[in-house]
Amino acid sequence: MQQTVLINAPLPGLTYQDWSVTETHFDPAQLASHETLFTIGNGYLGTRGSLEEGYPGAMAATLIQGLYDDLPVVYTELVNCPDWTAMVIRINGEVFQLDQGELSHYSRTLDLKQGILRRSFHWRSPKGETVALVLERWASFADRHLALVRLEVTALDFEGSLEVQSSLSGKVDNKGYSHWRWLEQGIEGDRLSLSLATRNSNQTLGIAMELSLHGAPATSDNWPIPEYPTRSVRCHLTEHKTVTVEKRVTFYTTQESANPLLDARKALLELPDYHLLRDRHIAAWHKVWQDSDIVIEGDDQAQLAVRYNLFQVLITASPSNTQVSIPAKTLSGFGYHGHVFWDTEIFILPFLIYTQPHLAKNLLTYRYNTLQGARRKAIADGYKGAMYAWESAGTGDEVTPRWALPKDPYGEDIRIWCAIARCISVRMWPMPFGNIGR
Repeated sequence: MQQTVLINAPLPGLTYQDWSVTETHFDPAQLASHETLFTIGNGYLGTRGSLEEGYPGAMAATLIQGLYDDLPVVYTELVNCPDWTAMVIRINGEVFQLDQGELSHYSRTLDLKQGILRRSFHWRSPKGETVALVLERWASFADRHLALVRLEVTALDFEGSLEVQSSLSGKVDNKGYSHWRWLEQGIEGDRLSLSLATRNSNQTLGIAMELSLHGAPATSDNWPIPEYPTRSVRCHLTEHKTVTVEKRVTFYTTQESANPLLDARKALLELPDYHLLRDRHIAAWHKVWQDSDIVIEGDDQAQLAVRYNLFQVLITASPSNTQVSIPAKTLSGFGYHGHVFWDTEIFILPFLIYTQPHLAKNLLTYRYNTLQGARRKAIADGYKGAMYAWESAGTGDEVTPRWALPKDPYGEDIRIWCAIARCISVRMWPMPFGNIGR
């Protein structure tokens, strides 16, 4: 049996085990950092650990590998996709929010071994009615186009109504900049679908969602709101009886599909029950960890740190897309705009060569597939051959921003010299991966 180990970590309110990180109490001051910390993914997409019900100041984001779109000043960036985790939960008419009511028995755990994020707690509403809530989310490691949320609700001291509402929102942005234009949407039974396209790169995203309620007689409504198809399920809560709401979401893009919306709808129809999907997901993680785990004896902090970082690599490295690599901030947020840095192979490739050689091959194939961009950079800097960018994206061209905005709104813009400074260093000291075929 594992014993919880307390570690003097830079992020307070956490406990650690060999295979898990747990948030022991909810602290709004740690909202942003814990959203990053509790990121989940499967090599196709990554989703920040934002709360399903939302919270003031939250920064929800789902990023799909290779789904870039142009942006002024920073060239291009990974596009924020619709938040597949979002739910509006009404308990006897009151909207559940952590900034209202009273919270107890709280824990949120990222299970690194199984790739599952689980949150459980009791919530006492402003009316004084208490429910036990358990939320479980994961991006399938067995089917990379699938992600799921499961909600369990138990009334502890009352009887009343439960309503869960969820949508597919085409109105998402990257810190205020919208990359999407709406194409079409649909509603069929308990399934919703939405198709969007990026404004400049013209990549299409198809999403399909199913929302269902189990454990009690249920009613439902569908609302075909433009760019925001929505479904609501409702039931009566009986004291001490658990009701379950399952949300399944499938994603496809034009990177792997000629008709992303059709393939997303089809994939959703063919899914088996939740428990079988979960078993397949856990089995896939077990297989990966057999070749990837590093055991450190006598240092619990180092053991957890290594496994956590290996987890981040494994949920970002694509098993099938040879047009992408591992961004500097993985798929955990908007930092570095999803750009791939020049030193990715130096720090990450050796581990993958020895443990997951097919992933290592994909990282190198990305460099091969973006060789023309590296050649264009060499020409621009007065060289023959190819020079890989300080920061690259889909084409391999240099996408390091030339300017950054100051924190002080009245300050001067900040010049970013990385790409240029690196060219100077290459002239002085030729570097591997930096100056090929000179």
